[in-house]
This record gives sequence, C-alpha cells and structure tokens, in this order.
Amino acid sequence: MISGASGSGKSTLIRLLTTEFVNSDDVEITGAIPDQIQDYIAILDTQRYESLPLIEQIARAGDIRDAIEILNSVGLSEAHLYIKRPEQISDGQRYRFAVAQLCDSKKPVWIADEFVSTLNPEMSAIVARGLRKIAYKCGATLILSASHIDSFLQTLLPNKFIMLSWGGEIAVYSLRVEIEQVEKIISLVINNNGGLPLTNVEAGLTLRDGSFRLQSTFSRMNPKASVTTQVKIDVSADKLYAVTVRTAEGVGDIFYRK
Repeated sequence: MISGASGSGKSTLIRLLTTEFVNSDDVEITGAIPDQIQDYIAILDTQRYESLPLIEQIARAGDIRDAIEILNSVGLSEAHLYIKRPEQISDGQRYRFAVAQLCDSKKPVWIADEFVSTLNPEMSAIVARGLRKIAYKCGATLILSASHIDSFLQTLLPNKFIMLSWGGEIAVYSLRVEIEQVEKIISLVINNNGGLPLTNVEAGLTLRDGSFRLQSTFSRMNPKASVTTQVKIDVSADKLYAVTVRTAEGVGDIFYRK
C-alpha cells in the first residue's frame, strides 16, 4: 500500500512499476525486469468494458460460481446486477466492476492507482476487504495507492505500507507472519521487517459479522524484532472469517478460513 498527500509521488512510483523503460538519472533499478512486463501486471482500468452482462464478462474464462464470488466480493451482490450491462449501472458500480475485472485478470500482480477514490467510505471498506480475499485466494500481489486511506486500511491490512511525503521523505512499515496450525491452535511468528517500530500489535480472530476477537497483544515491536504467540480457534467454522494480525500503523496479515 502506497499513500501520501497529492503531489508526493504516488502515481510516479506506480508508473515506475508498470513501465519497461525508465529514462531518468535519478532512478536506480536493481534486478531483472521482464521483457514483456505487461504479461505479469494487471492495472485497474475503469474504462475497459464491453456492452455485455457483467456476469458474462467475468465468467468468460472460468466457472460461473467463481464469477459470482468475485462480483459479490466487490459489492456487486444483488442478483439483478449480474445481468446488467456496464452502461446500465451507476458510476460507483462500474468502478466496482473494474475491480472485479482486475480480480479476474489471471495475472500475478494487480495494481490500482487512486484506489477507491470515487467510492464512499463504507463501500471503500467493502471493496478493500473483498479484493484482499480474492488476491489471497489467487496468490496475487496487490500494489495500491491512495491519498485517503482511513476508511479501508484496517480492512485491507497490507503487509507493507509506504507513506510518502513532500521532499522525498519516506516511512515504510512492514510486517511478515509465519503460521503453523495444529488442530485448533495456531502458532504465529510475527516479524517487523520495516525500519520503524510497530505498536499495538494484535492477534486474534475476525468473525463473519466483522467483529474482532482479540487473543494477544504487544504494545511495541522494534525494527527487525519478532514475537511468537498463539491463537485458539474457539468459534464454529461458519462464524470464523480469518485469523488476523493488525497494528496501529495499519499493516497486518490475514489468513482466511479454508
């Protein structure tokens, strides 16, 4: 997740990630860049759609049940919307359909600049939650940028959060969680991979109604530190949504119920 005020460089950074050739003396790139980078990257495009029912455009290359799951995950869960064409729905619904197309791209990296900037706070949280889950299921890497993140950061829970400021100042928060389950006991090793402390680190269960059941907390984790804790699954399978690690800084991780 990349955030910062307008003009701090979010879109420039996104362009660097999606461009094969960089003409700048100020940018140093290490590692190999794939020759056909667009084969690996799907970019959110709010103008790319056909005059076909939504369900047909998403189910074209897969199972209709998967298509319904994708549409539901981005807040297009009303059955009558499945058979509507993009030109027959609202601007906000078309944006959510564009996110659904991103989820259906079959590419390993999904990128969205100014993520959910046109949606209200409630819908932003719904779309972020659904996108996070579909990306987890598909094994895709999400790279998102947004100026205003308060409405959805705690539902997105990125494992890396980059805050840009004018003048080139950058704050990077990063967290990695290792997980091992034995019956109903889940062992977590939480690592602070960033250069800044993480505070109010919480581990617990997220239920399907959106509530969070806290089981352990750590007031502060210094950079490069790690802590070990356990979470007990003490709810029925139909109530459990995910095992969750979250922090005051907005980074975290989610392990969904299989």
